[in-house]
Amino acid sequence: MARPTLPSFQSFSLAGWKMKLRTAQQAWIKYRDANCDYESEFSGGGSAATFEYNFCLADMTTARAKELHEMIDKIREREGN
Repeated sequence: MARPTLPSFQSFSLAGWKMKLRTAQQAWIKYRDANCDYESEFSGGGSAATFEYNFCLADMTTARAKELHEMIDKIREREGN
């Protein structure tokens, strides 16, 4: 079976794409915060929990930024920019 091709970026509504990205990012932030809250519970509380929570936020945010940059690179590559 042939691999389906992705539509051209130009065929997307830029406003629609931005709205979907904003919605996805807002959902991701809620996930990140809940996940880091969960992970920080294993530290035993106190200042260690705050440290674990902040470390988790930084770690997940760095990974998300990388993911978003890779997404942009793929769009540019597909469009030949």
